[in-house]
Amino acid sequence: MLSVNSPNFQFLRKHDAHLLRLAAQAESLAFSDPDLSLTRCRQLIECIAIRSVHASGGERGKKSDLIDLIRDMERSGMIDRNLARAFHEVRIAGNDATHSAQAK
Repeated sequence: MLSVNSPNFQFLRKHDAHLLRLAAQAESLAFSDPDLSLTRCRQLIECIAIRSVHASGGERGKKSDLIDLIRDMERSGMIDRNLARAFHEVRIAGNDATHSAQAK
């Protein structure tokens, strides 16, 4: 298992160990395995989106596609257009990285 020692994401430790683990793994893999790092980034935003929608009382959750979660979060005002755009960029890059790694 990869280390969760990350100076950039330690603030997550008191909130959510799973988010910390995903963020720290993405960070530690950025240079050694960029595809896996991007996959972890996508998993991180998906976890954030699912938990945010659930915490707000939304009906969507684990069964929703990330694209729909991001759109719903933007429509409801949970996130602004710029953050939605950034989430979509990570979603797309993570999807591409996952498929690239599977083709290797």
